[in-house]
Amino acid sequence: YFLKLFFQIKDVNNILKKIFQEFITISHRGGSLLAPENTLAAFENTVALGAHYYELDVRMSSDDSLVIMHDESINRTTNGLG
Repeated sequence: YFLKLFFQIKDVNNILKKIFQEFITISHRGGSLLAPENTLAAFENTVALGAHYYELDVRMSSDDSLVIMHDESINRTTNGLG
């Protein structure tokens, strides 16, 4: 609830940039509150806001390909199943 209210603040990007200047910051799943987690858009937001690092999750798919995905299945983050 607090985070939803926080992101309704008009100047949230400037507030986040200030926080990122004051602390060593790591964006979880690439800053998943501003864009879908573990996506290029999330990683670009992380860089634009000035985070020092971003965390991402790498998994092996059933065909032995590496994918950036937090969960073991796609159920939570897509409209697919598996």
